[in-house]
Amino acid sequence: MRFWDIKSSPITTAMLEAQIQSAGILEQDGHGIKIVRLSNGNILKIFRIKSLISIARIYSYARQFCNRTSTLKSLNVPTVTILSPDWNHKSAVEYQPLEI
Repeated sequence: MRFWDIKSSPITTAMLEAQIQSAGILEQDGHGIKIVRLSNGNILKIFRIKSLISIARIYSYARQFCNRTSTLKSLNVPTVTILSPDWNHKSAVEYQPLEI
């Protein structure tokens, strides 16, 4: 399954803030929150473009993440399951964590 086969859902800043409020922060840096564990156990990874000129403005980090995940699956490498990518507003991906 390629990234274009996965249904994308737009996320607003208010929706993102609401999800983060009820989530546990797993990683953050000087630019803000990067990864959170949602109340349902899934992971929300937030991608930010940090430079004015970046290929990510054309081919988002979320799309790259989804493509790499599908490549790993096609090679039978255990990887996460993408649930809901969003590259319409903020670049974010919700996925089920890999079971250990």
